[in-house]
Amino acid sequence: MTRPALLLLASLALAAPSLAAQPLRVSAGVRARVAAPPRPGWVVGTVVVADSARIVLQRAPGAAPDTVPLAAVRALDVSAGRPRLGRTIRGILFGILIGGAVGAAVDAGADVGASQDTRPGLLGGVIGAVSGALIGGAVGAATAPERWRYVPVP
Repeated sequence: MTRPALLLLASLALAAPSLAAQPLRVSAGVRARVAAPPRPGWVVGTVVVADSARIVLQRAPGAAPDTVPLAAVRALDVSAGRPRLGRTIRGILFGILIGGAVGAAVDAGADVGASQDTRPGLLGGVIGAVSGALIGGAVGAATAPERWRYVPVP
């Protein structure tokens, strides 16, 4: 073996313990999920402590913290939030379509008696579209899925 190759191998061998002792790149207060067997599925909560030996998650306010040894962690993700704007807009559009169609159909089928309305269903369609937009926007915002970003575990 050549001298540079031996120096490279020696430096890697000396650096390996210090690389394993690097702290985890997750700060306290962020929402995270951890996959750590033998626990089934993900453990989701707010990070209380994250160091080179463990990660402590609090699942709910007032609940007892859950400590997971870092050696047992198979995957770690941090929350990147929820894409509420796109879901809200989609909900508004679906609400306008469905609410408007249902409102127009109900209004057109109603017995208007002696009324000479030349645009049957228009008022019902407008009321249904506005109601559908409000309800659809609220449902879209409330059902936005949480996005997760992978964090490498040392």
